[in-house]
Amino acid sequence: MRKLDKAVFDYLHEQRKLQGQADYDAVRGAFQQGPDLVESSAFKERSHVQIAVLNMECVLGWFLVPGDRSLLSPEELATAQAQLKDATAQLMRISEERDRPFRHRDRRIRERDRSFR
Repeated sequence: MRKLDKAVFDYLHEQRKLQGQADYDAVRGAFQQGPDLVESSAFKERSHVQIAVLNMECVLGWFLVPGDRSLLSPEELATAQAQLKDATAQLMRISEERDRPFRHRDRRIRERDRSFR
């Protein structure tokens, strides 16, 4: 489900860019999931809020709730780092593929500009 959530927001941001609109710094969504906590309640058993921070300058700090386990075990950290490396490489490939059609145009513009000097 997270990949679908990400795809929806990626599409939203791409459409905003195409329309010349500024990026969002962060987005959030509230999700009501599961049965009612009590009869006729608006609160559900698995209701939650998801926040995606796109501009890391918005993050002033973070904390762990006292008594909670550490953020990640060494194994979880290694897995997360490997996934981040793979995702970064995939993003770079996608970015290069998306920009490839414009490289030829950009080279022609630079050549044209040099001929006017």
